[in-house]
Amino acid sequence: MVNEKKITLYFHSAKEGKKIDMIKNNSNACFEIVKKYNHPILFYGLAIFVPWICWFILAWLSHSKLWENSAVVFWGSILGVIGLCGPFGIAMILMSLTGGKSLAFRRRL
Repeated sequence: MVNEKKITLYFHSAKEGKKIDMIKNNSNACFEIVKKYNHPILFYGLAIFVPWICWFILAWLSHSKLWENSAVVFWGSILGVIGLCGPFGIAMILMSLTGGKSLAFRRRL
């Protein structure tokens, strides 16, 4: 809300905690606001689709005669891990496309 020369921001937060302590200790404390999260349907769609495709292929392979080959077992296992890590990779790709290389995110890695 903007009133003449005063700007008031409202945000959801706990009544106690790190954010509140930072604001009390430093009036210049700031928090990053995500402005460009404009792909939620794409993210959730891919986060469901990619793992399921990987796991269905892996399930098919594991019940076929091809599974007797140790190379197929190895690459099938890799496919299972790709399915498991797929949502994280998708999130990283979408954040890089929208310029979401935030300091807050990098600090948490």
